[in-house]
Amino acid sequence: MEEVFRAAAVAVIAALLALLAGRHIPELGLLLAVLAAVLLASMALGQTRELLDTARNLQASTGLSGEIITPLLRTVGIGIVTRIAAELCRDAREGGIAAAVELAGTVAALCTALPLVQLVLRTVQSLL
Repeated sequence: MEEVFRAAAVAVIAALLALLAGRHIPELGLLLAVLAAVLLASMALGQTRELLDTARNLQASTGLSGEIITPLLRTVGIGIVTRIAAELCRDAREGGIAAAVELAGTVAALCTALPLVQLVLRTVQSLL
């Protein structure tokens, strides 16, 4: 909970600084926004150990294979990275690049999730 408040404080301060700096030097405002995004992402990555431990515990307690958990976590990661990259592109007023990033992220997520779809189809076939 404490980490969320720290992240929110960093985000608000960075947004205000980017807004103030961006009025005079737009490139500096964008640079501050990118640096804030990197700092916030690194703060979030510090908490991934807890997420991975929970996923391993879930896998061990339910008997799920890595075939299920790994693509799921990778797909979530792809979604997060894609969203951040697209928003940074939009902040730079590059909507076309943002759309291309979103398309690339969508394709990557679908390719990553494909083994899950195949697993579901195999399971359904074995039930029939």
